[in-house]
Amino acid sequence: MKLLRGGLVICLLFLTVAASSNANAAGRRKAKDCYDTAMTQSALDACAGQHNQDAKDKLAKVYDEVLKEYAGDTVFIKALKASQKAWVAYKKAQMKMMFPHSDEPMYYGTVFPMCEAQYDESLTKARTAQLMRWLKGSEEGDVCAGSIKYKPNAKFVPTPPLEVHSPNATTACHASKESSGGHN
Repeated sequence: MKLLRGGLVICLLFLTVAASSNANAAGRRKAKDCYDTAMTQSALDACAGQHNQDAKDKLAKVYDEVLKEYAGDTVFIKALKASQKAWVAYKKAQMKMMFPHSDEPMYYGTVFPMCEAQYDESLTKARTAQLMRWLKGSEEGDVCAGSIKYKPNAKFVPTPPLEVHSPNATTACHASKESSGGHN
């Protein structure tokens, strides 16, 4: 009987270790987003900040690629630079409109750094999608493509709607306002 019980324990241990190994291997194959592992508000803030920085880095890369792709068209480049300058002013105004009391400590609660970074990220991603149209090119027959160069096999790339990165984080922002008697 002892031998059977000992064998059963060893078998269960083996199955547990094997299952754990498989779970770890699956985890390594699919890297978790920092939002999946953040356990504190400061971790959520850091995650939102990193996502926002990643979005800004991608925008800078796309903007530079558009500059290179259209370098021979000085009229377009001048218009692109003016557009980008206007977009930066627009984004700043949008941020101020979304969080008009951002200079007042704790007005929006402890979730404010996360919410601010997520909104900034969503605006930045929308701008990146707009500029991507100049890299993807226009499809043949698109008579309204304007300055977008024709590229074979190009498909129209619509600008996606503005969205905040994490629905759960958005809910947390709204829930925080409601629970703290927040400001609308």
